Amino acid sequence: MKNIIKLPDNLFTPTKGKVVIYALDTATIGITPSFEYDWAKNCIYHRGLNVRKQGNNWLVTLPYTLTQHYRLGGGKKTVVSINGGRVLITVT
Repeated sequence: MKNIIKLPDNLFTPTKGKVVIYALDTATIGITPSFEYDWAKNCIYHRGLNVRKQGNNWLVTLPYTLTQHYRLGGGKKTVVSINGGRVLITVT
């Protein structure tokens, strides 16, 4: 995985082309279509981002700080799960 997350448009819909990302803990990134107070008050970092559409996917480009924090790339594995419009990405 690089710094771009692909989310299928049939499972995830951003709000007006924007999402909010959260560094939930040392191994989990969260993405929501709108601000989630409960996630924000307990996370390490959160930020609003623009997304772009490519085919049947929404592309979320993670900021450099998160890419470095989670050491994405370099052999790290990720698991993406989507439930009720919320995305959880587990980095191992």
